[in-house]
Amino acid sequence: MHAHARSYPCPHAHTRTHPHARSYPCPHAHTRTHPHARSYPGGAREANKRANEKYELLWPKRQEFVRMAARLGATIVPFAAVGAEDSVSVLGDTAALMDAPVIGPLLRARVDAGGAAARMTAARTGVNAISDDEADLRERMSLPLLAPALGGPARFYYIFREPIETGPELARDRGACDALYSHVRSECEAGISYLLRKRLQDPYVDFLPRLMYEAPSWATGTPRQAPTFEP
Repeated sequence: MHAHARSYPCPHAHTRTHPHARSYPCPHAHTRTHPHARSYPGGAREANKRANEKYELLWPKRQEFVRMAARLGATIVPFAAVGAEDSVSVLGDTAALMDAPVIGPLLRARVDAGGAAARMTAARTGVNAISDDEADLRERMSLPLLAPALGGPARFYYIFREPIETGPELARDRGACDALYSHVRSECEAGISYLLRKRLQDPYVDFLPRLMYEAPSWATGTPRQAPTFEP
């Protein structure tokens, strides 16, 4: 399961009390038929980071995705990715937009009216809350204002950490789930730190040198990829 997904509640239990509610695919059923599933514990909040939260994991306090994996006997494979957050520049994050003189009141009105921004906020409460400050819906979210990075698209780097076996017995031990959750998070953070450090050794980390190396081969029909750092 990836370092970063959110799973939706199983619709079967929800629709017993809310017969007209919108439902999402049950993660349990999904993983039975699709043995490889990617999980993003940070969900919408992590996808809408503040400008000062670059490559920071914003995971909820509770470890429900670990318990779900354990109930299914899934193998958790922590992995990290670097590059996406260098490909765009944040011109205005949620906090800045909410405080803006004209845009801010409009966004708050949308939240109060129960629009898309309100649904994003509600997704962070309960199981998915990152901190106690989010319990009162003060953690309002809106899509940030982005622009392409001046240096062009960043190079993407990925690393997979050691697989972690789980089992149904783990799901019954909340303390063990908490410990494993912390371990998975630390593995993802270690992967991010490793990639950020090692990419400094990549002679083609910048877009223009990489383009100059790879572009001549496009006409031949056998594209070549610019080399990168040694692991």
